[in-house]
Amino acid sequence: MAYVELGRQFVARESYSAAEVPIATHTGKLLKWPQLLESHFSVVVAPANYGKSTELREQAALLRDSGSRAVFLRLQDVSSVGGFDELLEESDRLSHAEWNATRQGEIALFCDSLDEAILTRPEDFRRALRRLAEWTDWPASDVRWIISTRPAVLSDAALRTLADFFNKKTIVHSGAPAPAAASGVFGAGPD
Repeated sequence: MAYVELGRQFVARESYSAAEVPIATHTGKLLKWPQLLESHFSVVVAPANYGKSTELREQAALLRDSGSRAVFLRLQDVSSVGGFDELLEESDRLSHAEWNATRQGEIALFCDSLDEAILTRPEDFRRALRRLAEWTDWPASDVRWIISTRPAVLSDAALRTLADFFNKKTIVHSGAPAPAAASGVFGAGPD
């Protein structure tokens, strides 16, 4: 099936509240993919069947087509493979190989389905993040992390795990303080 560009828009959330979506719509504070990709760490949050996986896969392909290095992978598969390349389809593998040869410049990791990684076994989620960091030599290398999830798993514990891993002071949830400008939790629609 062919990909149809829908002009997805995102909300930079300051608290994890469904009320922020209509407020952002009325105040013009909606972000598009290029703006979302300016951050080194983003979480795309949307309910099931909103197209998160397709969007991440296609955005990785668009970046590769423009000469950037980007890969799409499923977080739930990270713990069950022996090496990074086993996670990737051919075009993603080639992009990673080009970047990995020198580790110069940036690579974008489009990590799909945080919710499925957590639901399988919560410790697999932490292990998957550690393995990805090891395989990409992060934080020594320039990696842009884009992670998708359904809202149901964004508990305070899951957000703390992300905050601890990405060495952020705060990641927002339920009225918590806003994160640093380089990080963010983004939603694609109402919860």
